[in-house]
Amino acid sequence: MLRTLRITNFRGLREFEMSGLGRINLLVGTNNCGKTTVLEAIDLLAGPGTALPLWQAQMRRGELVERSAERQMAVAHLIHEHRLEENRGFGVAGDDELGAIEVKAVVVSRAPSAEPEGNEDDVSVADEAIAPLSLILEWNTRSRRGAARLPITRWGGIRGSTISASRAPELKETTRRVSLVTTEGLTRDSIVSMFESIVLTPSEQTVVEALRTIEPALERIASVGTQTRSSILDARGGLAMMVAGQRIPIGSMGDGIWRLLGIALALVHARGGVLLVDEIDTGLHYSVLVDMWRLVLATARSLDVQVFATTHSRDCYEALAAVTEDDRHEISLQRIERGKPHAIGFSEAEIRQAAERGLEVR
Repeated sequence: MLRTLRITNFRGLREFEMSGLGRINLLVGTNNCGKTTVLEAIDLLAGPGTALPLWQAQMRRGELVERSAERQMAVAHLIHEHRLEENRGFGVAGDDELGAIEVKAVVVSRAPSAEPEGNEDDVSVADEAIAPLSLILEWNTRSRRGAARLPITRWGGIRGSTISASRAPELKETTRRVSLVTTEGLTRDSIVSMFESIVLTPSEQTVVEALRTIEPALERIASVGTQTRSSILDARGGLAMMVAGQRIPIGSMGDGIWRLLGIALALVHARGGVLLVDEIDTGLHYSVLVDMWRLVLATARSLDVQVFATTHSRDCYEALAAVTEDDRHEISLQRIERGKPHAIGFSEAEIRQAAERGLEVR
C-alpha cells in the first residue's frame, strides 16, 4: 500500500505531497483544488507500464484533440501551466511497503530527419522553428524499469493507436489492479461484465450484502442476457434483482442502488490493488453512509485493497469517523488546499474528534 505520494508539475499541481496514508483515504477540499487530479496520478502510478490512464482521464475531461481523423491525447493539458515545451514534463512518486515507485514524463526533441511513424500528423511542429517532439514516459518500480517513447503530432497530441501500444513489457509482472469509479459511475456494460465474472463465487455475496445496505429485502441479482441490453441508449440494464420474491429490473431501483453496485463491483475487482472513487457518496442518502464505509473497510481488508475516495460532503466524513477504531492506523482523511504543497492529514483519532466536536475539515 502507498504510504506517501508526491506529485510534480502534473495538471494543476506544481508540487504536492500526501503522507500518513492508510487502507482507506478520504480526500476533501474545495472545488478545483486537485482532488480528481490526485486520483488520476495514483491511477497512473499504481498500475505502471502504460499511458492508457492518461488517455482515459482526458477522455472523461473532454480534453482529447479532435483535429485529425484519429483522436489524440493533448500533452499540454497534462503539464502544469499547459505549456508544451522541450524538457518540460511531470512526475508521480510514492513509497509502499516494498520501497519506492515512480513514473516520470518529459518532452524531448526528436530528430527532424526521423522517419514519420504513421502519417503526416506525426510531424510535431507548431511552426517551422520548433523541432519535432516526443513524450518519454519512464516507470521505475523497485528493481524494474520500463520506458516508452510516444511521438507528438503537429497538433500537440499523441495518437490513440500509439497510446494503445505504449505498455512497457518489462513491468508486466509488477502491475497491480486498479479500479476507478468516476462521479458518473461505471458504464452499464462494465457493470454487467464485472458482475458476470463473479457469479457463483464468494464475491457475488459480497456485492449482494452491499446492496442490502439500501434494500434489505434483496434476495439475489442475476444477468438477464444480451438481448435486453442491446440498446446503446440505455444507461442502465442487463441485470435484474429479486426483491421480496418479485423480479425487478435494476434500473427501477434508483440511483443509490446503481452507484453502490458499481462501487462494490470495483472493490471486488481491485483485489490486491487500488480502488479510486471520485465523490464516493454521490447518489447515496446520508443514512446509509456508515454502513457503506463499514462494507468498504471490511472488504478492503479481506481483499487487500487500498482505497482513495473524494467527497464534498460533511456527512460522508462524519460517517467515516463512525467506523474508525481505537489503536488502528488504517484510515486517513487528507485535506487538500489549492496552491498548498502538502495535504493536511488527519489520523483516525483526529477524524473522530473532528466529527464529535462538529469541526469543519472539508
